[in-house]
Amino acid sequence: MFKHPDRFANKHVRNREDDSKPGRQSNGKMPLFSRLTENLAYIKNELGDSPDIIVRKFEIGTSQTAAGAVYMDGITDKNMVNQYILQSLMLDADSRHLDQDQSVLSYINDNALSVGEVFILKDWDSVILAVLSGDTVIFIEDTDEAISGNTKGGEQRTISEPSTQVVIRGPKDGFTESIGTNVSLIRRRIKSPNVRLEPFKIGTETKTAVAIMYLQGKVENSLVQELRNRLQHIRIESLTGSEHLEELIQDQKMTPFPTLTNTERPDAVTNHILDGRIVIFVDGTPFNLIAPITFFKNFQSVEDYYMRPEAAAAIQFLRYASLLISLFGPSIYIAAITFHQEMIPTPLLLSLAAQRESVPFPAFIEALMMEFTFEILREAGIRMPRAIGQAVSIVGALVLGQAAVEAGIISSAMVIVVAITGISSFANPTYSMALSIRLIRFLMMVAAALLGFYGIAILSIILIAHMCGLTSLGVPYMTHIAPFVPEDQRKTLYGLPLTKKAEIPQTFAIPSENETNGETDSSPPASSASHTEGRPS
Repeated sequence: MFKHPDRFANKHVRNREDDSKPGRQSNGKMPLFSRLTENLAYIKNELGDSPDIIVRKFEIGTSQTAAGAVYMDGITDKNMVNQYILQSLMLDADSRHLDQDQSVLSYINDNALSVGEVFILKDWDSVILAVLSGDTVIFIEDTDEAISGNTKGGEQRTISEPSTQVVIRGPKDGFTESIGTNVSLIRRRIKSPNVRLEPFKIGTETKTAVAIMYLQGKVENSLVQELRNRLQHIRIESLTGSEHLEELIQDQKMTPFPTLTNTERPDAVTNHILDGRIVIFVDGTPFNLIAPITFFKNFQSVEDYYMRPEAAAAIQFLRYASLLISLFGPSIYIAAITFHQEMIPTPLLLSLAAQRESVPFPAFIEALMMEFTFEILREAGIRMPRAIGQAVSIVGALVLGQAAVEAGIISSAMVIVVAITGISSFANPTYSMALSIRLIRFLMMVAAALLGFYGIAILSIILIAHMCGLTSLGVPYMTHIAPFVPEDQRKTLYGLPLTKKAEIPQTFAIPSENETNGETDSSPPASSASHTEGRPS
């Protein structure tokens, strides 16, 4: 039998009077009871006697030792519970193998459970967290400790093609809402023992699982330590998505520019890790964060890694041109029409004047109305059902634009300017950066309406100075322009052929042993060739 003659003399076992009023441990956590019935009653009461809490009483093996298994329906794999927990304890456990000096808890932990992850729990906080995380917790009679086995499961979304970052050439798998699945997708791509994964729990109510992954030897230890400190010092009740975490750990709060980027593509995360960055996984969302990030990285698409470097460089310059058009298009038109007519060629000026003859509003109000209408159509197309959203947005833009021109409310030139500006904003591969440009565009229009080109120049200088002062996890946001690193310009503005080697960007480079001793090593680092052959970091 499992019962040991000296078991009731164990120092961990308390009598009933002690169990009725358990004291606090030294760390302030409430310990478990030793009586099985009290443990089961307490956990049911703590969880509100919810109907999805499954409590199963049984006897271990052929002995008379009572035990109970508690798990949550819906987030637990019932087949694992039945086969690897209940069957192992009720049928496969052999009491004859119990040593004289071994407790029942130790025997079950070492011999009876056939699940991969088994932990000893000593307080109620750990027990409740384990049950709510999908584990099965086992209580034993006359034992003030419990055992948890990893039986996480339930219905989950399968791996599918990303919906927001579609590429023509490249992998078609995307992240899911399961942090375990997301980590495994990266492990399949980077089979290196230097990959490090550090877990965290954030949120006093949600206790959301968060993990950081990086490649040791490619990222500076100071960056990892800084991010680790920021995650450990977060004190909030709930964390429901990566966008909330991004707000909590970013360097500057008052800025329209994203200092961290997100992606739902495993191949993009793989390239970021190999480039010396840190990935932050958040359970419950397919969008994972990348840090540190620079301004120019927002204009690089994951598809650039699957194209010839010449084509990738040409498309990147096209994205920069689209940035300028989407940011300055309406403001330049407003400034030219309102203050600087002499800069417009005479034939074009006469044509614009003829179009605006019947328009009752100034250029700024005209542009503001069109931009506002375009943003409404954009949002309506996103929120409406996918089958009709795109058609409604396109037809709405055509009908409203044509009707506004015929009614004399808007000039034809303004419709063209707003249309080109809106289309250019879609060329940005990073949605968060495109959203920032859309917001700044309205400020540019106000500056142009007040001071013309002088207002545009002043606001541009302010924005550039602001970006030069931003940092992402301590790394300058305008790397590699400010600070200016000449050898990194070719990797920032255009790609390199795969046959050429590129050194690690100076901002992310780890000093070699010779450099730390005051010596200079002219040879490139041995670790740089494995990840920098290809596109810019």
